[in-house]
Amino acid sequence: MVDRSTAFGNPFRIGHPYHAAMFTGGDPWSFPLVQDASHAVTLYQRLLAQPDHARFVARIKRDLRGRDLCCWCPLDQPCHADVLLEIANPDLALAPPTDRRAG
Repeated sequence: MVDRSTAFGNPFRIGHPYHAAMFTGGDPWSFPLVQDASHAVTLYQRLLAQPDHARFVARIKRDLRGRDLCCWCPLDQPCHADVLLEIANPDLALAPPTDRRAG
């Protein structure tokens, strides 16, 4: 399980604000809303790409490699579990997300 109750959960929630400066280095008072599932997944992907998250990315690679991941997201919607799977298994051929995530 990689939902928000775990260390691997996506902290970005649809309809909730996020601190835009963490990505742009811009206005520290800018708190736009997460628009939809795709936006939440993109923000999570951008967060993990930041250098200060390298240790966490290493943990993802170590702890999640070769595992099936389960989240509450509908299988036909974007999910951060897809990002985790790509990080944990970069050398594997990518199947469509509905084939790789448990529902």
